[in-house]
Amino acid sequence: MIPKYAGKVGIIIGTGPSLTEDQVRIISAYRRGDPNPWWRPTFRVFGINNTFQLPVPIDCFFACNPTWWDHYGKDPMLQSRRGITDMWTWDLDTARKHNLNYCPGRWSGGKRNVTSLSTDPEYIHYGHGSGYEVMGIAYHYGVRHFILVGYDLAYRGGYDPNTQNPGSGRHYFGEYPANLQHWPGRSGENFNLQNGDMTGLLDCYRTIDCDRLGLRITNCSPGSALNFFETGDLETELRKCIQKSTLQDPRV
Repeated sequence: MIPKYAGKVGIIIGTGPSLTEDQVRIISAYRRGDPNPWWRPTFRVFGINNTFQLPVPIDCFFACNPTWWDHYGKDPMLQSRRGITDMWTWDLDTARKHNLNYCPGRWSGGKRNVTSLSTDPEYIHYGHGSGYEVMGIAYHYGVRHFILVGYDLAYRGGYDPNTQNPGSGRHYFGEYPANLQHWPGRSGENFNLQNGDMTGLLDCYRTIDCDRLGLRITNCSPGSALNFFETGDLETELRKCIQKSTLQDPRV
């Protein structure tokens, strides 16, 4: 993997319910350079899972689950992005089956343990989900500032894993098909919850050593449990990036 987006700001779109139509509109405008075409070179958009359904230009797309690819891989909306969007997975058989880019994955701290993002461009580190692992892809693309949206890392509003009640909603897109659903907090699942926070996944993200990686992460997901990175308002943060870019580029 080559760092072809070095110097760009990576907007990484998750699937959490805090994602809004207004955020989608803002991301699309800034990526397209509307109304100012000089905005366009500043940003690259990374998406996971069902974000392919959004009316947003996605430069790089990642989904880790082979079953997800078997269900959605032939979706016309996803297929329409071929040739425009780089599509990745870490499962070799899935990559061959669905004609995807393949990036191997490894556990960084032994079996099922996570110790940060990989700095070796030959592989990414597993992180128990596409939201963590796409950060490894973005890092290998050379991005050193991530702006996150739809990264809630929490289930709110009456969520009950034992009765499989999603509460007020777990995903911006609604529930996945039954064979793709996970119910954290239920006996037999990998991760527990504490007051709705996805504590196991949060521990994975805590391993990301931004100082060592030369990385900045700004989470613009309102109400997110992922609050140990910088937090901010999406459009405010994008405007800051534009201002910085303008100072560095005399053509703007």
